[in-house]
Amino acid sequence: MNKQEVIKKLESAGCEIAEVICDISRNGSVVYPDESILVQLETEPSNDGLIKRQKHWTVCESISDFKAGIVYGEREAKETYCKHYVSNFKEVREFKTDF
Repeated sequence: MNKQEVIKKLESAGCEIAEVICDISRNGSVVYPDESILVQLETEPSNDGLIKRQKHWTVCESISDFKAGIVYGEREAKETYCKHYVSNFKEVREFKTDF
């Protein structure tokens, strides 16, 4: 999946918080496989207290935050002078709890 496909899935997710599973790379090699990025789809989600932030690569406060803050691909990483970037989006699913 590319970033635009993930955004479309997030827009139609129908849950309060979505979890995006992806590979994080550096210099063309995956260094953190199967990382989790949380995206809050509601302003004040009821299950926000169930997040252990250290278990996730990052937590985005909205889809707009995801669009602006998540670097996808080596080319975009070079353009933004970013060392780590998402190289492969694998899955978008509903977040339930970290406990």
